[in-house]
Amino acid sequence: MRFIVLLFICSFIYPCYVSSIGFRRISKVSLKKTKCEDGYFQCNSGECIPVDKKCDYIDHCIDGSDEDFECDHLDEKSFITCAKDQFKCKNQECIPAAKYCDMVNDCLDESDEHDGCVKHLNCTNKFLCTDGHCINKEWVCDGRNDCPDGNDEWNCKANKTSSASSCKTENYQYMCANHRCISLKVVCDKKDDCGDGSDEGPGCTQFNCSSAGCQSNCHQTPKGSVCTCKPGYKLQKDNRTCNDIDECQAYGICDQDCMNVPGSYACTCQREYYLENDKRTCKARAGEATLVFSTRTSILGMHVDSEKFFSLATNLNHAVGVAMYGDYVYWSNLEENGYNTIVKKRTYHPQAPNEVIVTTGLALITGIDVDWITKNIYFADEDNHCIGVCTNDGTYCTVLIKDTDKPTGVALLPTQGKMYWSDWGTFPHIAVAGMDGKNVRIFVNVKLEWPKSVTIDYPNERLYWVDAKSKMIESVRLDGTDRRIVLHDIIQEPFSMTVFQNKLYWSDWESNGIQTCNKFTGKDWKILIRNHNKPYSVHMDHSAIKPNIDNPCYSNPCSQLCMLNQNKGYTCGCTLDKKLNADKHTCQDVKKNQHLLIIQGRKFINYYHEFLGKPKVMTLSLQHMSQQSYNNLVNIISDPLSGQIIICHLQLSTPFLTSTTDILRYDPVHHSSEKIVTINKIFFELAFDYIGNNLYTTNTVNQSIEVINLNTKAMTAFYFKDEVPKYIALAPEESKMFVAFQKSMHSISGLTLYEMQMNGLGKRKLIREGLIGPQLPMYYDRDSKTLFVSDLLPGYIYSHSAQDTRILRSGLKSPHSLTVAGDNLFWIESQNKLYSTNFRTASVKQKTVEFDLSKLNDNMTSLPGHLTPYSRDAQYVVTLRKDDIPKHDCQKNNGNCSHVCLPSLITSFICACPPGMELSNDNRTCISHHECSKNEYKCSEHNICIQRNQLCDGIENCPNGEDETSECRIKGRCKENQFMCKNGDCIRLKDRCNSRYDCTDQSDEQNCEKPKCKSDEFQCKFTETCIPKTKMCDSNPDCDDLSDEEDCRKVECTSNEFKCNNGKCIPNTFVCDNDNDCEDGEDEAAEKCYSKIACKMPKMFKCPNGDCISDSLLCNGINDCNDGSDEVHCLSNVTTHLVNCSLNEYRCLGTDICLPKNVRCDGKNDCPQSDDEQNCTYCFENEFACDNKRCIPELWVCDKANDCGDNSDEKNCDGSKRNFIESNECDEFKCSVGTCLPYSKVCDGNRDCPDGSDETGKCQTACTVNNFCKGMCYKTPAGAVCGCQSGYRLAVDMISCEDINECELDICSQMCRNTIGSYECFCKDEFIIRNDKTSCKAVGPAMEFITVTDNDIRKMTHNLHSTTQLLFPLMGVRVSGLDVNAVSDSVYWSNDEFGTIKKLNIRTNEIVTVKIVEHPQALAVDWITGNVYVNDNSHLNTIKVCNLEKGKCATLVKIQDKMKVASVIVDSINRWLFWAEISLEADHPTSKICRTDMTGADMKIIASDLGFVRGMTIDHVKSKLYWSDDFYKTVESSNFDGSQRKVVLTLNMNHALSISIFEQSLYFLSSDNLLSSCKMYGKRSCEHVNIGANNVFRLFSILHISRQVPFANPCDAEYCDYMCVLKKENATCICSDGESIESNSTCNIKNDLKFVESINFSRNTRNISGIYSITIIVLLVSVLLLCVYYYYQKNKLKSKPASNLSCSSIHFQNPSYDRSDEIEVMLDSMASSELSPGQHEYINPINNKGMKAAENNAKKSNQCSEGKNIEEEKQDALIYFVHNSK
Repeated sequence: MRFIVLLFICSFIYPCYVSSIGFRRISKVSLKKTKCEDGYFQCNSGECIPVDKKCDYIDHCIDGSDEDFECDHLDEKSFITCAKDQFKCKNQECIPAAKYCDMVNDCLDESDEHDGCVKHLNCTNKFLCTDGHCINKEWVCDGRNDCPDGNDEWNCKANKTSSASSCKTENYQYMCANHRCISLKVVCDKKDDCGDGSDEGPGCTQFNCSSAGCQSNCHQTPKGSVCTCKPGYKLQKDNRTCNDIDECQAYGICDQDCMNVPGSYACTCQREYYLENDKRTCKARAGEATLVFSTRTSILGMHVDSEKFFSLATNLNHAVGVAMYGDYVYWSNLEENGYNTIVKKRTYHPQAPNEVIVTTGLALITGIDVDWITKNIYFADEDNHCIGVCTNDGTYCTVLIKDTDKPTGVALLPTQGKMYWSDWGTFPHIAVAGMDGKNVRIFVNVKLEWPKSVTIDYPNERLYWVDAKSKMIESVRLDGTDRRIVLHDIIQEPFSMTVFQNKLYWSDWESNGIQTCNKFTGKDWKILIRNHNKPYSVHMDHSAIKPNIDNPCYSNPCSQLCMLNQNKGYTCGCTLDKKLNADKHTCQDVKKNQHLLIIQGRKFINYYHEFLGKPKVMTLSLQHMSQQSYNNLVNIISDPLSGQIIICHLQLSTPFLTSTTDILRYDPVHHSSEKIVTINKIFFELAFDYIGNNLYTTNTVNQSIEVINLNTKAMTAFYFKDEVPKYIALAPEESKMFVAFQKSMHSISGLTLYEMQMNGLGKRKLIREGLIGPQLPMYYDRDSKTLFVSDLLPGYIYSHSAQDTRILRSGLKSPHSLTVAGDNLFWIESQNKLYSTNFRTASVKQKTVEFDLSKLNDNMTSLPGHLTPYSRDAQYVVTLRKDDIPKHDCQKNNGNCSHVCLPSLITSFICACPPGMELSNDNRTCISHHECSKNEYKCSEHNICIQRNQLCDGIENCPNGEDETSECRIKGRCKENQFMCKNGDCIRLKDRCNSRYDCTDQSDEQNCEKPKCKSDEFQCKFTETCIPKTKMCDSNPDCDDLSDEEDCRKVECTSNEFKCNNGKCIPNTFVCDNDNDCEDGEDEAAEKCYSKIACKMPKMFKCPNGDCISDSLLCNGINDCNDGSDEVHCLSNVTTHLVNCSLNEYRCLGTDICLPKNVRCDGKNDCPQSDDEQNCTYCFENEFACDNKRCIPELWVCDKANDCGDNSDEKNCDGSKRNFIESNECDEFKCSVGTCLPYSKVCDGNRDCPDGSDETGKCQTACTVNNFCKGMCYKTPAGAVCGCQSGYRLAVDMISCEDINECELDICSQMCRNTIGSYECFCKDEFIIRNDKTSCKAVGPAMEFITVTDNDIRKMTHNLHSTTQLLFPLMGVRVSGLDVNAVSDSVYWSNDEFGTIKKLNIRTNEIVTVKIVEHPQALAVDWITGNVYVNDNSHLNTIKVCNLEKGKCATLVKIQDKMKVASVIVDSINRWLFWAEISLEADHPTSKICRTDMTGADMKIIASDLGFVRGMTIDHVKSKLYWSDDFYKTVESSNFDGSQRKVVLTLNMNHALSISIFEQSLYFLSSDNLLSSCKMYGKRSCEHVNIGANNVFRLFSILHISRQVPFANPCDAEYCDYMCVLKKENATCICSDGESIESNSTCNIKNDLKFVESINFSRNTRNISGIYSITIIVLLVSVLLLCVYYYYQKNKLKSKPASNLSCSSIHFQNPSYDRSDEIEVMLDSMASSELSPGQHEYINPINNKGMKAAENNAKKSNQCSEGKNIEEEKQDALIYFVHNSK
């Protein structure tokens, strides 16, 4: 009873103790709350603290509210490992390693300066202070104490061994005979100061100073009298006279100006500063300076002196560059759509709006500065390779410096009209030019690596820069002299820098902070600001550093831009589409720069290629149109003859077929419009003939092209019998038209493109067939004589010219509205973006984002998808051009044609007539048709007569087919298997109601019953076909009418779905699963996934990193959270902080173990959690993996600098090391030095090869002269190289291209359909296609791992935040086999020691425990019947099938002697049983894989010649078997019959203990307990799966319903006496010997199982208050049982003869392939608390085997092929009993 009371007291004290050490209890503090200033955080207790003190792991508020639960999102960093060049503070903060023990408290908890820290310092190449601290050697004897005791300044002028040249009398020094240099003061003082007596001697008294003739001072020396000077003076060469020293020449002696005076100097300051009391430091007047810096999401400021913080702008998308002047702060912002903008905002006005002043033409702004004289904004654009300038409101912008490689920083010097910038590209340099972009010259280019930022110290006229690669800060005078190093080998990852007074400030990405130091010496280095986000640009603002001068631009002398120049004047500039006039003040248009008109709805802008600035959005004002009608614009065409545009406006009416179209002409210059014609027919596509002033329209109903003359309003038509014209483009000056035909009006077959004459005559020329469509926008460029065609669905743009037809661009998203300006092709894609590419030079993958159309109108109404190809988004881009086109006869009085003038050649034409009329003899005038004879029939069009017997003969003889429609219906000539259209046409009966119009009058689709789509399907509006709902709003049209991509913003998702921003609905289970299912990643947004997410299951603990674990895993001595937080506040471990290891040591994760750094990534597990071997070999795609496992940027390889530290980046630089491609052979271009480059980087004007060999030779002429390539042509120095775009490969002739069957390359994860030039991937019903369109994602809940550890069985999710649930405690009992059943949500495992098989229902916690197999090992579950297939490794090695609920087993397979089974697996779908047999008879293990049906019949060996097969898994989607081979360290696969066997993975150092497959990725557990996954399709890649080293040991399985799809159980229809198992197509009954019997039959074999039945029971939840008592009871019972067990075994084995030992029953244990350190526990220690009330479980040793077997085992071993160990004999002696107390 005492013990129970004591436990009760402890359980009460424990939570109180935890609260006292880790969890605050906040008491109410009565403080009056006052509103805090900007930049301060208000505590709940009332006081105000700086915002940067919040969430810094230290309580600054009285009540600790600055560190409350709101900081949870920061706790993910709590236990991270700092970088190798960083030191980890106790508060989990990381600081630069050089800041450790540097006599400055950099950690907020001051742990970097703890007592004894000097013991861990290594002062190599530094000066060692007396107390053990290290300082830079440059700081020794510099006149300032840097060591704590000042010993760096001791004996600086004496006691040094020196040379005569450095030990001079003029410096008040004396050279001893032993070359020691001492002070003159101690010479002749009667003391031996030299050590050799040479400073004393007779000479000290023999010589007299009176005869020395010294001007100032005289000193006696043994060598005679010497003259010296007073301080401030210097002895001259005559050794007698003294001259004044100019101290002002000493670097850094004064902050600013220095004035020399006799014998001394005086520091002075400029007008805006005053001199401080130290007489050398200058302090700015007019208040504090403001330091402004940007983070990704905000612009922050700090007053430098008071260190008060404030916020200037928040909730930004991605800010980079920042500058401040006067009342405004300016910054660059990378928008969500990928565009860069420049924004300004009024400072100190929190509610002021953000004003976007530059919206277009920017790519990646890395530096901004403001000219405080003209207010112009200067910027460096790294991706556009330029330096630009804009007016303060963004109205006018231009580029000043072009073709600079990688500009990152810009600094202005308005007082001299200069600007400086840094370029860290191929040839790093710092350049200078006038602020008008003139007089460009290289300023510094020697010993530079990555100069990332420049800043100007205006008072001292020095330029400072920071080099990110060499980790150095340097400065130089503005005249280019006196270059000096400020800091080196200390800074880590700088980005931007600024200077003010005597301090430098820079942002550092490694420490996520702003650092500062003295600008002269680099001393006083400290971390000024810490931030949880990465800081980008820094800028200093103060009136003292921006002096006012006269503004020459004040009078606005320029029409656009006015910029300062180096002549103290101004220079005018123009935007990129204009140039300066001769007056040098005004601007004129550049003719070659063609403008574009971008239209969306009624909003439009006048745009040009490479537009820079803020386009002016205007409103389209058209007469005859209401405001709502602008949404009905269906086509816009450019007229190069007039410079105007043709607008097609649809007048909607009811019914739809009676709608009309107005054709308007719009003048973009004068903004006027006029209606020119109204078309009372529905047409599909329209093109404009500016030569004949004709409109060409395609009429899909009549299968014709109709030409409307805008002069006479007359129409003529061209009819087509077997095809439907749909899309059309014209080349009027060449009298060509390009027409795309389809077989029927609404056929889903492909399109065929032809070239024809515009007069409809002559033969057609085939251009391309097999175009997919369903829409085919086209544009003909008259300058290049090239046709551009967009194949919408596959995303291709083709180019066709007289030379060839090729794919110009691929991989686009519904490209439409094509146009050309200059050499650039423009188009719009479905993401509301305008793109461009240079069609003459660009590769197939090059494109540039030009403009975001969402800026025009974010609320644009979508139009019905079936109106026109472009109407769905109502977005258009047309080229505004007015060209000098030669006159044509059709332009003169319509060619004297009475109706229609059709151009035929460059100058000729023909006249055409409307239907029902014909040309008269003058070939100009149209008259009525002539009469036909009586036996003829007159066609209504084109003056044609046919024979009467040709009517209704099934052949269309009239152009419009009227001879087969007029009377044929009456004759009823359609056959029985045909359907008669209302117009008399006959079509196949099966084409009736097929959702496509086959009758020309569309009557075949009338009165049809619409197909009913399933609840998970979407019905297309027009075709009424059904598609999966998962394909809606996925930015890829799947309906022919595009209706699945319409009105996506209005789509309503169900309560079980999440709506993406583009309208797509995804299952809620896909949200926050670490996989972007929304196109923009909205489902994985930080605010959704990193917020306060509660653990969903009860009795779970939430780790600070967001993971959830079972409460029972707390304080178990194991790091289950992976951040150590579950072991922090434990009774046995009160230490809350981990120790710091020295700089040369590595600390194991979550421990106090410090290991030498050289054991990190050495291939051996030295840390308990193996973290020293994690993430060792994986570098990012653009990184190089050093031999020492370090990752460096790929650009640093072979640059003659040892960046790796082991020089491995500089080995084999003769060509075997590749910067771009890692293989020994280059796939594309190979530089002379061996570097590999893609063709896109060759002959592009940039020297990408280290030796420049990519820009020599025939770069200028290749592909332009005699281009023989039929596909793509690449320029190279050796000449043209033919290539193909994606989806094609070079044919055998090496000049043409042929289609690649990508499906043969296993590119899709599941199913694949090859298409011309591409492919399409499909998924099974249980999966949906991912956004990458190649991989399939399983539908349903998240995939879960079932893992076995040393202590328990766990269930884990592997999402953004994982959940670890303890399913069953093992208490040290080993698990032999593991499998799962996703249908019943159950876990199965076996234990061969005790002969038990357990089944746990995860949902109900119900356990089934059976002992019906003697030694069960590997097992597999048939999820359809619930049967378990298990290997019984007893004296008769067999494979059995067991029904656990019935407690019955049947033997299916008997394994031959000396073979062991290591793995078993079943395929319930195809009804196969697989197992691996292993033999150890030879020198090395050999294995084979066998297959039978699920009754054990029809055995076949499907793989042999194997090593040690440990694990197997099945890919049910592709019907593949995978297995792991420990001996050969491989993973192989084959079909189920053994064919197509291949090695899919080589594991190098480790072997796979367990494997499984999910979503066509192979998961495997290596021998070092690391779980990895590898894609088994496409570009196969592997990655680590971080589930924690403590969460799995040896075995794991994957639980998901997609791996075990539910099927009906055929055994439900069988009536079996003993057991039912699956068989091909059905099921069968079997008996205990495995023999099949008929249903309703009886087995004659007696069940001889020795083992007792199973038992079902439910697990009770453990009660914390009673756990202690139960534990004591269990321990006592365990001790008692062990004693009885030992006594019984000892006597039992003694009584048994050795002859009874069987050699055929051998325990298989090979120490090479199993853990030698496993402890085989003999007691099934399942806690009694796991049992239901009234149930008890016992292990009773009552077997007849004797002890003598152990005594005689050694003698018997020579007679046996394999020995059986003593422990196995003990295991065989156990029988399982169950007693149910009632």
